[in-house]
Amino acid sequence: MNKHTGELPVSVINEQQQRLLENTEMVHKILIRDDFSSVREELTSSLPPFTLSEFITEWKASDDRIVKIPIIHAHDHVQPPSIQQHEDDGDPFTALMPVDLISQTLKRAFFVFVQNSASADTPNFEPYVSMIHKLYGQIRSLIPSRPDLHPLLNDDDVKVSACSADEMLTPLVQAGEALMLLEAPIRTESTSEWLRCVKWLKSGKDEDAGGSNGDDTFGMEMVEFAIASTVFLLIKADICCMDIAHEYLLNVVPYIKRVGNDYERNRFQKKYGAYPNSSVPYTKEWLRIIYKKCEVDESISTTKGAVTTIIRTQGFVNHLLFYNSAGQAMLMPEIFEMDLAWMNQIRSICRSAVIGSALFLHACNIASTSSQSMAYVHPLPDSLRLCKDLLVTALTKKYNSNQDLEDEVVSAVENIAKTLCPSLITDKLQFLRGCSIATIRGEDQVLNVLDGRLRNFFLAMCAQDSPFLKSRQVPAEIKTGKQASSQLHSLKSTSKGVSHHKQILIDSACQRGLSFFAEDLAVACDMAASMIDLAWNNYGELLLIPLFREVMREEEWID
Repeated sequence: MNKHTGELPVSVINEQQQRLLENTEMVHKILIRDDFSSVREELTSSLPPFTLSEFITEWKASDDRIVKIPIIHAHDHVQPPSIQQHEDDGDPFTALMPVDLISQTLKRAFFVFVQNSASADTPNFEPYVSMIHKLYGQIRSLIPSRPDLHPLLNDDDVKVSACSADEMLTPLVQAGEALMLLEAPIRTESTSEWLRCVKWLKSGKDEDAGGSNGDDTFGMEMVEFAIASTVFLLIKADICCMDIAHEYLLNVVPYIKRVGNDYERNRFQKKYGAYPNSSVPYTKEWLRIIYKKCEVDESISTTKGAVTTIIRTQGFVNHLLFYNSAGQAMLMPEIFEMDLAWMNQIRSICRSAVIGSALFLHACNIASTSSQSMAYVHPLPDSLRLCKDLLVTALTKKYNSNQDLEDEVVSAVENIAKTLCPSLITDKLQFLRGCSIATIRGEDQVLNVLDGRLRNFFLAMCAQDSPFLKSRQVPAEIKTGKQASSQLHSLKSTSKGVSHHKQILIDSACQRGLSFFAEDLAVACDMAASMIDLAWNNYGELLLIPLFREVMREEEWID
């Protein structure tokens, strides 16, 4: 290790780090994400622990008998940074697509086949044995560096032990005990509960076996309980694999932060050609739109800071993120080719925020509540937070007709007004309905005012010298993987789980009268600022500034 830089020499960069670098999407997500304080919490919450009873309830719940506890695999992508999704805009990470339902139905069909085979007059335990082999293999894969322990879960022993309905649980006990030693402490409770239940069954319900609460096999025949138990342990083993992957990801984040920008620049040049002569026609066309739409003069050609400001603010915010194409499509610039899904989510959040804030102001006026004061209040009272959630749901649902849309949104707005003033008279509610319908149809001038405020919010936060981006800079100790408690403290939440840099965004949104959607807009603006900041770090001086000046020459500004 270089004692001056703290960096590892190339010779010791292990194969796993190289494999992770080959996952371009994962590297890009890590580089965009700068909020280290909540990464571990988010990774854990993405796979919350569940009890044995919860699993059995899901197993037995539906007519389809589809197991709804997520069956995941260690090679699956870790979920992307948390962005509140209000609408399906083509995000590749939607929760449960039809293909997943088909997959789960097929899994359940296989489980039924295994159960029928083991319950037949002439029982066939081969399908069940294959499930145990898969479970053993999954658990062995958790400790690849300890082949000396692999014989403890011997595939050859399974066929001998699982030879009757009464013995189907026997090979599972060793698997459960091994899994308990490998799981994170937060996961072990349900595995321990299952082991107590099985040992109690196998011991003839002897009190010395540890006891068990409730029905011994949860109302199932032994064959079905054994199959459900195997699926339960397979899921727990999969989650254990994912926990290990999450922990590894957290450990390699500093490494990716160190080498990721160079990696992305090299990958980009391999695909599009070396700087500054990269073949990026869509990026160049975007810069040409910036030149034509923005107030550009000759002085900019010699002022790097001015070019930087125009591209990062007006160029990115007004002419890409919120570009009004007037029916003419603009193709995504190559430098943002991996950000389309995030941009769609940001646009969706902002659409809801502008319309929802206008409707909120009308509700405040009708309720005789000072909209001037309410528009700047944060955090929202719990009653208003619930109203806001109902409004967002109404704004983002799919409807069969515009009338259905208007009726449901108006109902949500009336709910806000009644929460602010429970004694509203019918005439005022009727007037509120008219104002709300005008807003929904885009006929409300308040929308233009709020749209301008929202754009100014993004413009200010995406500037290179914005207080938000300065507050988000990661301490060198984290970049090198060395933690310092004093530095980590600066990244911790300021209040109620909100990080310092995110609080800057919330405060800025509130100052612009957008408090009703301040938290949503903070999430959206965080991602937008991260996008342009990463793009500028990767391509700004090397590609975008030379390309912008080339556009200016072509437009005859520069001789």
